[in-house]
Amino acid sequence: MLDSAQAEAPLPAASRELAIANDDILTDYLQTLDQSGVVSRVKKAIIEHLPSGTPSAEIIARDLFMSARTLHRRLSDARTSFSETLDAVRRELAAQYITDPTRSLSEISFLLGFSELSAFSRAFRRWTGQSPSAAREAAG
Repeated sequence: MLDSAQAEAPLPAASRELAIANDDILTDYLQTLDQSGVVSRVKKAIIEHLPSGTPSAEIIARDLFMSARTLHRRLSDARTSFSETLDAVRRELAAQYITDPTRSLSEISFLLGFSELSAFSRAFRRWTGQSPSAAREAAG
């Protein structure tokens, strides 16, 4: 556990420019979401939690003031699931992040909530059929 002084301390490798660029990407992405639907609300909550790791359905449900069972039922009514929604958010953000040459693949992996770069690479290959580095080369 971190004490409050550690949690509030600035990161030594923090970059204001990268933080602003990340905020711009997330703001643009959030504006594309339908503001009223449960899927959009779930996507927004997922985005807030991704840099802290993979959020659980229970955490997202709590953020949306509902039970996990209600969350699953509402997503099912929208013909999706929590894992499909999480995967879609990661895939859509990865497509945007990969085109930014100032972001390392490790940073992208972290921003998308993956515990390791290899997990991100496997997911990216599943989504696109190519490695993140190959996609970056093709985009650049």
